[in-house]
Amino acid sequence: GENLQKTGPTAAAIKAISNELGSGLQSYKSESSPYLKISTSWDEFLKSKSNNFRYNLKRKEKALRKKGKLEERWYGSPESVKELLRHMVEIESKSWKVAAGIAISSEEEKLYYTHLLPFLARQDALFALVLLVDQQPVAYFLCYYWNGTVGNLKTTFDENFAKDASPGAVAIHFGTRRAFEFGARELDFLGDTQHHKQ
Repeated sequence: GENLQKTGPTAAAIKAISNELGSGLQSYKSESSPYLKISTSWDEFLKSKSNNFRYNLKRKEKALRKKGKLEERWYGSPESVKELLRHMVEIESKSWKVAAGIAISSEEEKLYYTHLLPFLARQDALFALVLLVDQQPVAYFLCYYWNGTVGNLKTTFDENFAKDASPGAVAIHFGTRRAFEFGARELDFLGDTQHHKQ
């Protein structure tokens, strides 16, 4: 299967069934989702990183704060879902994803998130952040939280703010810090390895 850990329990079960049936197994290389194991505090994690890493986090946050009053708004309840979706659609409409044809502006995509977000909220699994500058939504970090894992489903930013700031990077920074504070054991960025997930 895709993204199957060679030493994980699922792989062991598949090997056992294969042996029992006397069949062969074929493995194929697939994408590798980047993830961060969490076993320390946020402060200890930062101390383990280079001076350059820490400087870049502060620099990007400072640049975004220069644009106006920065607000970090978290969503988790079913009552908050409508506002979250409204902010997500607004941010996506001003992102690079529009030109790439992958923004959540289509009716099908909106319908998907209209069902997904309340479902996650009802399971107490919605873990979502929107950053606002002077009350204007500029980036979001949409995740689920389940069994100690924060899984990043989608991150997007308003390109108008990306010219001299990095709202997407700041959202990831704040979201990662919150995962540490939340007591998560792992932050899984899901999907393929990309620069912003590093």
